[in-house]
Order: sequence, then structure tokens, then C-alpha cells
Amino acid sequence: MNIIATILKDNASNKQWLSMTALFIGFFLLLLSIQLYINVSEILNGKQQKQDQYDYLVINKVITNSMMGDNSKSYFTEGEINDFKSIHSIQEFAPIVSNQFPIAASTTGDLGFYTQLFFESVPENYLDIKPFTWQWNEGDKTVPIILSSDFLNLYNFGFALSQGLPQLSEESIQALSFELTIGQTTNTEVYRAEIAGFSQRYSSVLVPLSFMKYANQKFGDNKPQHTSRIILQTKEADDPALAQYLKTNNYSTQNEKLKMSKIKSVVQLVFGSVGLLGLFVTSLAFFLMSLYLELKITRSSHKLHLLSILGYKPSILHHHFTHSILKSIAFLILCSLVLLSFIQFGIHFLLLKMSIESSLFIHWITFAFALILFFVIYSIFKNTVKKLIQIYY
Repeated sequence: MNIIATILKDNASNKQWLSMTALFIGFFLLLLSIQLYINVSEILNGKQQKQDQYDYLVINKVITNSMMGDNSKSYFTEGEINDFKSIHSIQEFAPIVSNQFPIAASTTGDLGFYTQLFFESVPENYLDIKPFTWQWNEGDKTVPIILSSDFLNLYNFGFALSQGLPQLSEESIQALSFELTIGQTTNTEVYRAEIAGFSQRYSSVLVPLSFMKYANQKFGDNKPQHTSRIILQTKEADDPALAQYLKTNNYSTQNEKLKMSKIKSVVQLVFGSVGLLGLFVTSLAFFLMSLYLELKITRSSHKLHLLSILGYKPSILHHHFTHSILKSIAFLILCSLVLLSFIQFGIHFLLLKMSIESSLFIHWITFAFALILFFVIYSIFKNTVKKLIQIYY
């Protein structure tokens, strides 16, 4: 093998450093764009901050002047509901069931009040809290209720302070109970309501779905049940496609959960551009390397012809030319990963100072892409060399 290397030695081999440098830059930009995109996606998704692996969005139609006076325009049609199945980022969805009967709540004492209420119900697996008492069976005279945490905050920091009333903790509220008068004047029932917990997900008054179905059937107006609000279960609340779909169809939801979609779109554009630049530089370097390789083999044509006459197999000559390429590509990708590792360390400690958690090491997807890149480029060079050498046999 040393004899072949001596015979095929090319004094112009130092010219390949131009293409090698370009390859390194291309490899590094490609891997950098992938790793940075993964970093930003993990931060935007806020996986460490979620109570579970999903986000929940409450969707309703935006009320416009043309819809005023016609409540039916705020209902979702069956076709509109089925359209949610086509959004890839939506895992599941369910209608929010509302009451079809009048509700009056009252209590006596120092905090006595009388008010009309509305109820809503969602499937139990869509709740952000799971109270032990969250159940109701026909015949029960006590109805558990989940209130929005916003309601308690509005009372404590708005109404109570302005009226000189005592502020209430969640524990004190849950110790209270009040009466519910449900139904029309000729068909009413009185229940005892207890606060089972407080939800940060829903700005509503929630009751068990079993109670809502029973009450709607017994005290309702016998009109068909319509859906005006839907709860979406998604792993990507900041998915730009989902945000665009909601905007296009004039649907409204919690804006704070969608505001990251614009940032995510910008991130995708920036890192996509860096990745394309890396791909362009890599392609250009690959083209230069191919030209250099073809020139090198052409310069050695008489030597290759002599070696073929002497009985050297094509596989031996293939190995001579591809072995150096194999080492060069492996070395360049390794250098790119090492440099990227140092950058990732720096990003980790920089974000840590801002109380943002990120991985200390390169993501496995980046390593996998580097490995695939190595085999793809090496395979292409190997086939190129094989075709060029085969001419002399």
C-alpha cells in the first residue's frame, strides 16, 4: 500500500485545503442551525414549566357587530368542529357544555349575597385540578363547583379592598357553602353548592359533567344543545400553523399562549436561513472537492494504467483515494461537533444566569444528523472514485 501511495503521490495535494475549509464551515453552520433551533424550541415550549405534556386552549368565535342579535352565529357548526381534526398539533378536543336553565345562588350572613350564575362542564381529563369530591350522582343534593382563580383575585384585590370587606383565602372559600336554585318557577330544585377547588385554566364556573347533563335534560328548554366554546388539547400551543388557522377562521383564545407562535416563526426563518447557508457552502465545497478529486485522478492516469497492467485490483486503488477522504470528512465533522460543544456549554451557562434551563450537551438529533451527513458524503465520494477508476480497467 505504501508503494501505491508513493507512486500516486500528488505534489498539488495542498490545494485541497480550500475545499476542506469550505466543508468545515458548511458542516459547522448546518449543525449549529439544528442545535440552536432545538435549544430555542425547548425554551419556547416550556417543557419544564408544564403541569403535564399538553397545553389547553379554550376556543370561541370572535363576536362582531354583524353577529349581535343572532346568537346562532356564535355556535360552531359540525363541519367547523370536524375541521379541528385536520390540525396536526391538536391531539384531542371536546365541547364545553353550558347550562340551558336558569341558576340562582344565594347565602345569608355577613357575606350574604344573591346572584344569577352560569355553569359550564368539561370532561374530567381536561381539568387542571382533580378534587377528591369531584363527582355527582343523580339524587345527590350537594354539587361540587370549581371556580376560576381569577374570580377570587378580582374579589380580593378589587371588590373587597374597595368596599372594605375581608379578603378570603382559597381555604376559607372552600369552607363556605351556598344554595343553588335551579330551574323555572314551576320546576325548580334547591341544591347545596360547595367549592371543590380553583382552576387557573378556565375562567368559568365548572360543575361535573354528569350533573350538567342531568340538569339540562330535566330543567332545560328542550332546545338542541349547541357548542359555543371548545377546549383543545395540544402539545404545541405556539404552533404557527395553529395560530394562523385560528386567525383565518376568526377564532379567539388565550393570546398569551399563542404569542410565542410569532417568535417561533421568526426562529424558524432565521435558523432555516442559517441551515440553507450551511447547505449551500457544503454543496459548493463538495463540488470543489469533486473537481479536485477528478483532477487528481486524471493527473495520475498513466500511473493508474501502469498499476492496472501490473495486476493491482480496482478495489485497492479505490481504497487509496477514498481512505484519505474518509479521514478528512470524519475529522472535519468531529471538529465541528467539538466547536459546537463549546458553544453549547457557553449557551447553557449564559441562560442559567437568566434562570432559563437548557441542556449542557449537544442534542442527540444533532449527533444523528452529523452521522448521517458523514455517510451520505462519503458514499457519494466513494461512488465517484469508483467510476473514475473503472475507466482504466
